[in-house]
Amino acid sequence: MPKHYKSSDEIKRKLREIKKIEIKIRSDNNYIHNYNFGKNVHTASASHKKKRELVWNKFFDLKDSSDKDARYTLKDLSLMTKEEFTDVIEEYFYHVYYWYYKERGIADNSFIDIDILTELGLPMDSSYDDVIRTFRDYVKEYHPDNGGDVGKFLEIMESYNKFRSDI
Repeated sequence: MPKHYKSSDEIKRKLREIKKIEIKIRSDNNYIHNYNFGKNVHTASASHKKKRELVWNKFFDLKDSSDKDARYTLKDLSLMTKEEFTDVIEEYFYHVYYWYYKERGIADNSFIDIDILTELGLPMDSSYDDVIRTFRDYVKEYHPDNGGDVGKFLEIMESYNKFRSDI
């Protein structure tokens, strides 16, 4: 049985550190102390407000509550090896920088939408061909003519159409 990477307290401490890093990265360093994410945020124009959500909230749940849609709970993280934990942190920062670039208009069409990659279970460095191949596999599996789930098939087709429109 592999040795677990860290204790729950060490994991919580590390995750809180990376949460602060995300806030510094995604804010313009004007609002670091105001903790503006998830609230109305004043941008350069005082009349223009927008709401930003931390990627951290979608990734991690420190309270192990089953009602949150976080990808990783504290229990999941505490059972990981060091390499697995490192992979999770790398994936997290890929998401952070993706949203950073997207919010600032830096992201172009060479970026594949990370929500689609995540939905398909593909790694962040997947190519266009990997995405198309995976879509085809899922369509074959979930197509109603083959006895597949209609709801899942419609989700896949919606994601595919979004993917095609981003190209």
